[in-house]
Amino acid sequence: MADAQAVSVAGGLAYVRGEPAPALPPPFASTGFLGWCRANLFGTPFNAVLTVLTVLLLAWAVPPLVRFLLVDAVWTGADRQACLESAAHPNVGACWAFVREHLHLHGDYLDLYFTNPFVNSGKLSLNGTSVDMSKVKADSYVVAGVTDHITPWKGVHKTAQIMGKSTTFVLSNSGHLQSLLNPPTNPKASFVIGRANPAGPDAFLTTAEKRKGSWWLDWRDWLHARSGEQVAALVPLGSEHYPVLGPAPGTYVFD
Repeated sequence: MADAQAVSVAGGLAYVRGEPAPALPPPFASTGFLGWCRANLFGTPFNAVLTVLTVLLLAWAVPPLVRFLLVDAVWTGADRQACLESAAHPNVGACWAFVREHLHLHGDYLDLYFTNPFVNSGKLSLNGTSVDMSKVKADSYVVAGVTDHITPWKGVHKTAQIMGKSTTFVLSNSGHLQSLLNPPTNPKASFVIGRANPAGPDAFLTTAEKRKGSWWLDWRDWLHARSGEQVAALVPLGSEHYPVLGPAPGTYVFD
């Protein structure tokens, strides 16, 4: 034998290989996807039980989810009535018609971050009119909260700078909601008020006036100085051209 050698052993001659035997392929059940499943999903009794329970859970949850998201979903519609149950459509699923609209609006919102049209004039057009904030002549009243974590007040001060020199900037001693919902009955309320400073928010703090109480009263006086004469409120609501549609707060809250 060319690939074997004779050696002496107790009891006679024996033959051994001179080279290693060719490697055999691993068992089919221990390789590929099947091998991965055996090692990871059924490697131990606990894993096997957990895998079976997971499969049962998916078999129970996935079919109704598919029906809701695809089979019974509403893909088109003119208003919210299309997404309500009716005799013709007793099972109404996901209302994708309006989800697409909301995603479109969200995409427009993201565009504001990329183009920043309020700083860069000409980047945004509304009804065919290019937006240029430097041409706005109306007075502005901008409010921020000193502990606001959603719209930091220094960023809001930049908005006040964009609106021009006649902008009144108010820095309330509250957070995101409390800075706006700040009635005069709040004994802890205080605010800093002044013109938006071209040098930045830190410069604003050095020149602004600090006051106790709610900024609502100052805003009331600010509006009164820029409003016309007061007129008595109409006793009957609505008119021939604009009839009353329903009691407050209106039907729009149901849309």
